[in-house]
Amino acid sequence: MDNQQRRSTPLLMVSNWFQFSMPELPKWVAAWLLDEGSTTTKFQQCCGCLQIECCFEGYLSQDDLSEEISSLAMNDEPVWLREVLMMADGIPWLYGRSLIPKTLLEHPDLALSTLGNTPLGARLFSLPKPPKREAIQITQVLPTKALTLLANQPTRRRWWARRSRLSLPQGALLLTELFLPASPLYQSSDE
Repeated sequence: MDNQQRRSTPLLMVSNWFQFSMPELPKWVAAWLLDEGSTTTKFQQCCGCLQIECCFEGYLSQDDLSEEISSLAMNDEPVWLREVLMMADGIPWLYGRSLIPKTLLEHPDLALSTLGNTPLGARLFSLPKPPKREAIQITQVLPTKALTLLANQPTRRRWWARRSRLSLPQGALLLTELFLPASPLYQSSDE
């Protein structure tokens, strides 16, 4: 966790998150975005080698969290931001943004402060009592230039994203997942 500089502008700024039901989404989208299991596990079934490239890690102030803080229902404790690219066979498939309260980050049973290049889902969904995915919200975003460059994938369409709270006996964290154009979510697309 050497990369603790302050991040002033998150790469994914979305204000219009919605809760969808299965009939409101195309089946190929719902199969990914409404799934309550591990995205890491689903991706591992679709590729040979899954790797994480950490883009940023560091504490944020409460002012930096805006509306996200209400999704976690936290007190005034510090929150750790972890932004990653999930790469499948060297190709970016997902941009992930995790907000982890300090008490959860430092909990000895979870060892989240030592994730490094380990996928968050690999750690959490392998626990004896895996997290429960709650309050799934979905949106489509027109990617920023920074995200397009980071993903190394030009685009002319919106990208699907989901945000959910992962609840564990020790506490909850907020996970945002932006599915990049090369990910399997789009392979069944009729777009």
